[in-house]
Amino acid sequence: MSEKKILILENTVCGAKPVREGDVVTASAADARLLITLKKAREATADDVKETAKKSKDVESGDSGKGGKSSE
Repeated sequence: MSEKKILILENTVCGAKPVREGDVVTASAADARLLITLKKAREATADDVKETAKKSKDVESGDSGKGGKSSE
C-alpha cells in the first residue's frame, strides 16, 4: 500500500484520526485521493513539510510568539 504526504486545508478526519488545517500528514493513497477530491487537502510540497516541522519545533520549545507572563 502506498502512502502520500498531504497538506490539510480544513479540519477533517484522516485515517480515523482528527487532523487540523495546516497539518502535513502521511495518508494512505485512498485517504489522500478522497481528501484531495473533496478539496480538504492537497499534495504536500517540500516547503509545506519544512514549514510544518518549523511550527512543531516552535511549539515544542514553548515559543508561542506571545512572550512574557500572563497578567493574572
